[in-house]
Amino acid sequence: MSVKCTKCGNQAYLKNYARTPGTLVGAATGVTATTAGAAAGGKAGAAIGAFFGPVGIGVGALAGLFLGALAAGTAGGYAGHKAGQLIDEDIIGIYHCPHCGHTFSL
Repeated sequence: MSVKCTKCGNQAYLKNYARTPGTLVGAATGVTATTAGAAAGGKAGAAIGAFFGPVGIGVGALAGLFLGALAAGTAGGYAGHKAGQLIDEDIIGIYHCPHCGHTFSL
């Protein structure tokens, strides 16, 4: 949805008061809640690394742990971003015009 400035009529943009914190909180929550996912990733990595001996098991398990945490952090960050975007658009609703500097809400 395109929003025009109420003062000058140029394109106005939504101020991201909730989107950035939502992304950070979602990513942090995803990483901390990934214990089960990281453990499963570690097991899968160890199973794949078993073909390369004891060193492969260790490296595969660590790689699986990190990839599991990365996947959960990404999913949590995306969910937090979307939740923050909904809050910015539907609840806060403050816009800023970069042309004239006017800040307004709808």
